[in-house]
Amino acid sequence: AERLEVGRICSMLAENEVRYWDSLRNWGSVGALSELLESAKTAVQVFKDVVQSVDRIWARMEYAQALTRWANGCFKAACVAGGEESAEFLAKADEAVESVQVLFARSPPSRVLGRALLVGGVAKLVRGH
Repeated sequence: AERLEVGRICSMLAENEVRYWDSLRNWGSVGALSELLESAKTAVQVFKDVVQSVDRIWARMEYAQALTRWANGCFKAACVAGGEESAEFLAKADEAVESVQVLFARSPPSRVLGRALLVGGVAKLVRGH
């Protein structure tokens, strides 16, 4: 139960960081995004374990939200990173979005899936520039 709470706190922290950085639109450096990236990564790890042990819809939703926040952080990091590092962050964002799609492959459309697809689309636009 304690690990689950850590995952939820990290996921909420990552969401707050996404909103903060979205409001600024001035990400500056990968280092500036460290709190977003670290909290989202921790949440992803926690909820991946939860889904593997308790495959319930609530766990999938929590995991998908954490994956989307991770993808968002990776896309932002790709915008300020250079060369190969940028490509690596974009690949991580794509992988996270794909994981969300797999989680909800047999489910009706949802806001959680829509947000992941939006982040994935923005990441593809970044790759095009």
